[in-house]
Amino acid sequence: MNASPFISVLINNYNYGRFIAQCVESVLKQTYTNYELIIVDDGSTDDSVNVLESFSDPRITKIYKKNGGQASAFNAGFEASKGRIIAFLDSDDWWLPHKLETIVKWDNFLGSSYGVLQHMTTVWDNGKTYPFHHAMYSGDCFRLSASQGILGIFVGTSGLCFRREVLEKVMPVPLQLRISADAYLTRTCWLFNGVISIPESLSYYRKHNNAVFGNSSYSHNKFHHNVLFPVLNQFYEKTGLDFRFSSQQPERKNHSQVLHRLMLENRLSEVTRAYPRIAFFGAGQYTEWLSDFMSDYKKEHITAILDDFPDKTKAFWGLTPQNPIDWDTSQADAIILSSDCKQEMMRKRCLDLFGEALPLIDLYEGLPEGPYPK
Repeated sequence: MNASPFISVLINNYNYGRFIAQCVESVLKQTYTNYELIIVDDGSTDDSVNVLESFSDPRITKIYKKNGGQASAFNAGFEASKGRIIAFLDSDDWWLPHKLETIVKWDNFLGSSYGVLQHMTTVWDNGKTYPFHHAMYSGDCFRLSASQGILGIFVGTSGLCFRREVLEKVMPVPLQLRISADAYLTRTCWLFNGVISIPESLSYYRKHNNAVFGNSSYSHNKFHHNVLFPVLNQFYEKTGLDFRFSSQQPERKNHSQVLHRLMLENRLSEVTRAYPRIAFFGAGQYTEWLSDFMSDYKKEHITAILDDFPDKTKAFWGLTPQNPIDWDTSQADAIILSSDCKQEMMRKRCLDLFGEALPLIDLYEGLPEGPYPK
């Protein structure tokens, strides 16, 4: 095992001339130096080329191509690369100086026992910072996703690394993935010795209107079912894997059973008797379903919908979601952890934000013990 493996850093860029200098400089300032930097510009029409030409470091290879989308940029960068480890970086993000050094330490420890190596990352939101994920999964994440439908397992491109021998099994990325091409890489490479998540933030993810993470017009649900799932299913079929993601939009009829509604009505009645003012933490698919399923029931008791990444274009029970950082806990008597599978992650996040100021309630568990507000 090579204790100082050669790393290929792949940056893909499209019209991020205003960000890419900081991105490139963060690679050039790495404490680990045995790497090459391959920058693929995917037909930018802004000043990206001028910015890139200002860098003359011999470790940099620049590839200028016609616009073809992120998948085509990934493919071009990988084809030109030579490293045993491939680390991806989006041109609007940046790394901490010890990122590659830390990756190498983990790679030396793990050997070949991982398919995807990721690390925690910090969201940069107009000067405010917070974790992209507050807890991250490791291990057989394919089995977890297949059995429970959990998809939000990975960080963005800039927190992902792969062994070359694994990427060679799944590349090239299908060209229809013009955005979010990393979603294909992670959900194919996870078949080869699973996922390892480093519990340390080594990069910054810049949230802005053009990024998927900050773009309210981007629908993860439509992308998954219309683009991602079909190409994943093609790969799974080719590799002989007896599993398919459903490419049909999920129906809610299974959730609308009479007993389920009765259980939730009884539970909410129990909660609101103890806590007349409730806030929901989480504005994801579960809250969207719940607010449709029970659009009027106990609506008068709901005072806020809280989410780390609030989509202001949506409304739940007539309320627009808001960032919990800006929320006053005096506006509610308790917080409902609004999920059917991620309550523990939400609980940890609420404790980080609010301490023990308010009771945290899982709709699928018993009420916490009093005292109840009068």
